[in-house]
Amino acid sequence: MWRFLPHQGKQGAAWWSFNEEAIIKMLELFGFEKTTVNYHDYLDERGKKVFQWTVIGERTVPIDQCDYDVDPQ
Repeated sequence: MWRFLPHQGKQGAAWWSFNEEAIIKMLELFGFEKTTVNYHDYLDERGKKVFQWTVIGERTVPIDQCDYDVDPQ
């Protein structure tokens, strides 16, 4: 799922919210069909604990066999 969450004063790069499944689907389009999701916490600049996730993709489809002419419809 993608969410567009703008508000005044918020940095433009922080307007978008993606979930793990959306990132995995994007990676699959580029031949990275083997993925792992890691969940972790970190402390922000105020010392507040923040939940985070990272998707790691491994290419399983040779780049010359990837379908880059995807129709979004």
